[in-house]
Amino acid sequence: MNSENIIQNFRKSGALLDGHFLLTSGRHSDKYFEKFLLLSQPKIVEELCDSIAKYFKDKKVEIVVGAATGGILLAYEVGVKLKNRFPMKKKIFLKKKKMLKKPLMIYWRLLRI
Repeated sequence: MNSENIIQNFRKSGALLDGHFLLTSGRHSDKYFEKFLLLSQPKIVEELCDSIAKYFKDKKVEIVVGAATGGILLAYEVGVKLKNRFPMKKKIFLKKKKMLKKPLMIYWRLLRI
């Protein structure tokens, strides 16, 4: 799926809206993306996630995470397609050991959606 197909799917699902919108940032826009209208279309979501997974397939992603509102659906589907771990937690915490003077850093090849 290329960029033009993605935009067409956004329009077809009614998720890409034209008009005048006041965004939560206080800025104005002539376009608005209503993600829940898109996420209610399983076939379109599957195609979108397939495109995302194909784009990242050679990037050695180890874990896929998404925001609690809507992103979890996309992250899960992309993670399945990439055959990756998907943490089913609200937050991921890395604890430091008391004997260490500096925090223990753990690095993953992370894809955040």
